[in-house]
Amino acid sequence: RDLAQNIEDAIVRLGVGAVLELCYTVELPNSIKVPQTFGKTRYWKHGLAVAILSRELGSKVLTDKEELDSCYLAGLVHDIGLLVYDYLVPEQFDQFLATTDFNDPDQPLEALEKNFFGISHSELGAAYLKEWWPVSPKIVEATQAHGGPGLEKDQTPNLARLVSTANRIANKYGLDHPFETGLHQAADENYLETLKMSKQEMDELVDWAQIGVLAAESVLE
Repeated sequence: RDLAQNIEDAIVRLGVGAVLELCYTVELPNSIKVPQTFGKTRYWKHGLAVAILSRELGSKVLTDKEELDSCYLAGLVHDIGLLVYDYLVPEQFDQFLATTDFNDPDQPLEALEKNFFGISHSELGAAYLKEWWPVSPKIVEATQAHGGPGLEKDQTPNLARLVSTANRIANKYGLDHPFETGLHQAADENYLETLKMSKQEMDELVDWAQIGVLAAESVLE
């Protein structure tokens, strides 16, 4: 295969969408400060895994072009509220991390956050994106809803449900998350039916996401 001779040629070959995804993957981790408390690499590896899963799942079930174009970025920034905590209230965030019992099997992360801060990282991240980032309202909605139940039977797939499902799949398969809680919210098996996928196809998709994360690891470190 001939090598691309210049940027314009590369964009034509890869497609604008693929080039944007590459830019997001390379530039966002370098432009946004991640607290050392939970580690830059783990944070962005999880975001990248959710981004890849969101994109691949979206190609199967979404028909709205704006949502399709937003899948990758929505997955990549879904946890951005965690970074906003550290930026706005770093001392309180450190205290939250040091004193919170994350092993409680009855408490999701969002509930622990609301008890401490009065707002979850999902809500905070959505408010931040809405105010400061020129992104689609659908990405804002997906950020706020990513802790929700995800795709369910007889529901029309949309970006918010898709990112939530991708997040649950990433957590279920151990694709890094900066926080581990005692509550495991595995994606409902009904999502396979909604996505018209077999368990084997899902395992292959997760393998593909893991390969993508490994390929980007040198950039993220």
